[in-house]
Amino acid sequence: MFRAQRELRECPAETAPLPDVADPLVALGISTVLVDMDEGISGLTLISADGNVLVAANRTHPILRRRFSFAHEYVHVLLDRDPRVMQVSASVRYALADDWLLIKGESTRRNPARRQFPQLAKKLVYGYLRSHFQGTTHCQGCVSIKAAADGQPRLGSAEVWRRLGTIHHITEVSRTLRLLHGP
Repeated sequence: MFRAQRELRECPAETAPLPDVADPLVALGISTVLVDMDEGISGLTLISADGNVLVAANRTHPILRRRFSFAHEYVHVLLDRDPRVMQVSASVRYALADDWLLIKGESTRRNPARRQFPQLAKKLVYGYLRSHFQGTTHCQGCVSIKAAADGQPRLGSAEVWRRLGTIHHITEVSRTLRLLHGP
């Protein structure tokens, strides 16, 4: 509660309710933009390696929903910058031909990543998501995902899973590009 009160004091808003939630964000040095997004996406926050922040809201949503999205994303800006309050969840990102499969775990504070990633891999390789798994002949990322599902050690950190997901994604994009018929 104290953090919210401090942010409210520091927020350069002079009236309530705010006429435009994006204005105080811009005054704090946060770039804002309205973008056409899929209906199911209301907003997103991008934070570059050098700390620049962009908050986007879905242009196709009603104005009250966009205002809520800007405010909601601002909370992400606050919390994602402070690792003491950040809740990180284990998750596996697995590229499909025309979409992404996101297998989300729980907070790594309650259940360590080294336990969760093998469990998530089992869901993809052997569980209810197995129809999406492309098998060990697809790429080295898939070989390692299966190895994690089978209990191989040292495949339980977020960094490893980012690498495996990237290997799989690049392989999938390369495969898709090969299938395109050019002039």
